Amino acid sequence: MTAEKEHVDQDYDYYDETFDDEEDGGRGPIRMVVLFIVLAAFVGVGWIAFKQGVREGSSKVPILKADAGATKEMPPGAPAQSSPSDLYARPGQSTGQPEQLLPPPEQPIASAPKAPVAAPAPPVAAQAPAPAVAPAPAPQAAAPAPVAEAPPVTPAAAPVAAVASGAYLVQIAAARSDEEANQLWTKMTGKYSDLLSPYQPNVVAAEVPGKGTFHRLQFGPFAGKDDAGRVCDALKARGQSCMVVKR
Repeated sequence: MTAEKEHVDQDYDYYDETFDDEEDGGRGPIRMVVLFIVLAAFVGVGWIAFKQGVREGSSKVPILKADAGATKEMPPGAPAQSSPSDLYARPGQSTGQPEQLLPPPEQPIASAPKAPVAAPAPPVAAQAPAPAVAPAPAPQAAAPAPVAEAPPVTPAAAPVAAVASGAYLVQIAAARSDEEANQLWTKMTGKYSDLLSPYQPNVVAAEVPGKGTFHRLQFGPFAGKDDAGRVCDALKARGQSCMVVKR
């Protein structure tokens, strides 16, 4: 019996909890709808009141306008009103003239009297022009003195007479070929004809190690070394290099 009672009590409790949950779940949406309707009504009433107040306020704003005529008129015999400057006037000070706040302007200082200007001197009588002096005749250029003609230059004689044979020669150049050496001799005798015309050319071939064969241009002969040296010194004085060699 007790077990059955406990079972019935459990079923009853389960039924109460389930019924309460279902009842609460059904009332929730209804509450939300009612709350939304109340809120919408409150907002609508407030909006209508605001619009009505704005409309009434704008229609009742007074517009101020100035009167067309004079606001005040001076009665006859009334004293004249004081100017604003009279309010700030000091006791005993006349308000007829404006107050001088700045010092009076400086007065110009009288300048010293100018010294009397001397009267201009009378004009000097124009002097008579001096008589024109005729220019002296220009001195005639003296005739040039006759220039003496220089005597014709004769070629200087060779310092040493040529000999038929001798042991010494003078070397003046070196060429690569015998033909080139003879051309140099022709050129030298044309340039130094007064020194070289009495002598005969002598071309000697010589082998130079590492450089090849050279043809030495010499002239002479001379009987002694001193004779060959005097001719070589004369060539050196004219800018031509040379050297004394022995056969």
